Amino acid sequence: MELLTSFIADYGMNVALLPLIIITVFFVHEFGHFFAAFLLGMKVDYVSVGAGKTIWSRTDSRGIKWNIHLLPISAHVHISDYDDHDRNQYWKRMLVVLAGPLSNILLPFIILFIFYVSFGKPSVPTIITGLQLGLPAYEAGLQPDDEIIAINGQPIRSSEHVKDFTHERTNTPLEIRIRRGDTIITKSMLPEWYEYNDFQGIERSHGRIGVFFTQRPYGYELIKGIEGYVPTDEDDMTKTLTQYIGQTIVMDIEANDMKTHSFLVKIHEEPNRHLLDPQEAQEHIVKLGTRGDNFLMTMSIGESFEVAKQEATEMIGNILRLPFNLFPIDKDWLNADANVSAEHSFVMHYLYFYVFKVALFSVLVGFINLIPFPGLDGSVILLSTAERIRKRTLSGKQKAMLIGSTLAILYASVFIANAPDMHGYFDFKMDRLSEYLTEN
Repeated sequence: MELLTSFIADYGMNVALLPLIIITVFFVHEFGHFFAAFLLGMKVDYVSVGAGKTIWSRTDSRGIKWNIHLLPISAHVHISDYDDHDRNQYWKRMLVVLAGPLSNILLPFIILFIFYVSFGKPSVPTIITGLQLGLPAYEAGLQPDDEIIAINGQPIRSSEHVKDFTHERTNTPLEIRIRRGDTIITKSMLPEWYEYNDFQGIERSHGRIGVFFTQRPYGYELIKGIEGYVPTDEDDMTKTLTQYIGQTIVMDIEANDMKTHSFLVKIHEEPNRHLLDPQEAQEHIVKLGTRGDNFLMTMSIGESFEVAKQEATEMIGNILRLPFNLFPIDKDWLNADANVSAEHSFVMHYLYFYVFKVALFSVLVGFINLIPFPGLDGSVILLSTAERIRKRTLSGKQKAMLIGSTLAILYASVFIANAPDMHGYFDFKMDRLSEYLTEN
């Protein structure tokens, strides 16, 4: 019941924040148009945020009217002399049009930096939750609850930083320093290169040493065996897990490559007290690891800027690749590396959710607006440029043909890029459906 209640509450808050996310992104977009027009001396009549009934209105000292409407689904800036070509040259008009999408694309750099420098970056601790048998970390003698504190002499503060070293292809062993209780131990290991298809059907490849840090509840459906024993049902699973509370055991778990692997894990008592309660045990989960929350990694101003710049750049690159990688879409591109745990800080959890989704949606809106679809900035740029080249105004039919042919080329490019993956993707989905129906 606790897990279900948490899911409903989390989902409800996400939905509740959606209008605020949308209106923030639209406001930034229109503010970009407004600011560019204002700097270039164009006459801005009004700025309107939202649609429907006006809930707030004000006219400033410059005669610009500001309106906020009930429904947070759009925004608009009206520039009365925009089409006065004698007064406003082509380059001015294009700067005003491009300022909207550019503001959206720049927003992630700003908003992520502000959050990271103010509160820190949500990160997963480097305390090892489990080790896969037969892989370098296990063979080197690492254990659950060991904490990785340095690699090749460089301090490590988050599991994401560990991946920077272990996920790369290398022929040079890594010197990994760990803290085990009050003892510091150094181990040498060479990451193994691994290629596989994950549960979404996406081809992945990276180095691995065979550890995971994720502190989260694992559903019984992912557990395929405990110390060589395969429980017959949920009650048997609970009974078996209860027997091993406080012990380090070998657990067979289905990983994200859709294969079952054996992991060395410890069933800690404190996070698994629910297993002893018949009512709470019905949630059918086991919590691995000593702690169930992530943390906010504090950084200097320079570090915050570099991390924000790197993440914003990756976000932009992933959005640009998205239309050409639809089968399947890599959801990792659209998710944060880590989140603040709601149990640890409810306000900070949803504040970061808001910040990250605003950054992501802002980039998406920025690039969508560059598509030459009627009513979007891209169509204005396309038609204005065509008229500039031809040195005369296009007719309505010519505009429609130009936009239609440009969109046809874009759609064809997306289709051609995705066509080789469609057949394999649908085969993969059908195989997964068949496995699900067979199991149930």
